[in-house]
Amino acid sequence: MRQARRAGRTDAPGLGALDAYARWLERLLDELGFSSAWCVGNSFGVSVVSSFASLFAARCRGLVFVNGVPIPPLPRLVGWLGARPLPRRMLRALMRKQTYGPRVLSRAYADPGRAPAALRDVLESANPPQLEAVLDAAIHGGPRAPLSLNPLLVWGEADQLLGNSADDAKKLHASLPGSHLTFIPATGHMPQVENPEAFVDAVSRFIEARATAARPRGFGGQASPGA
Repeated sequence: MRQARRAGRTDAPGLGALDAYARWLERLLDELGFSSAWCVGNSFGVSVVSSFASLFAARCRGLVFVNGVPIPPLPRLVGWLGARPLPRRMLRALMRKQTYGPRVLSRAYADPGRAPAALRDVLESANPPQLEAVLDAAIHGGPRAPLSLNPLLVWGEADQLLGNSADDAKKLHASLPGSHLTFIPATGHMPQVENPEAFVDAVSRFIEARATAARPRGFGGQASPGA
């Protein structure tokens, strides 16, 4: 699994389109010996797990989106433009300003002091490889996740990044019938970092509720003893 951190703290190039990341996750499950798993994605990771659920629905028990909106399928023209030097430079500059500049922390975190040192290093870099990896995936777009999975949306309420505000979370929730939305107050773009206790509690309660609902029911509406 030498590619495990291609879009993380590494100088290795990204995998390109989102379906490549989804297939990497499939290989990871195979390596770990798991037939299926709950898929939790934060920010760009939301697009990755959404793509995984679309391509390998039988291996995805459920979805949790954390402060992120899945990248939608895009016209081929967008990919063609993104491969041209001038449009790509323009897109890179826009993305860097919005999501990969040093000033991003004040919008992304309720308490910027809680941002990991590794993230600060990325944002202070003039040409972070992570930006190129995310840009490649964004240009290609991704498949939509099955609506039947009814994802949980866990949202740091103080997130002020473009497209990731509390209002954006409500719009995403309204666009996904059957989804559940949980806000974590005084928390920004990475609630699993800023308030891990509340984050784990929200995800655990959701998974347990789903597991309980899926258990066979016995007489009187109670779960069967062997469930």
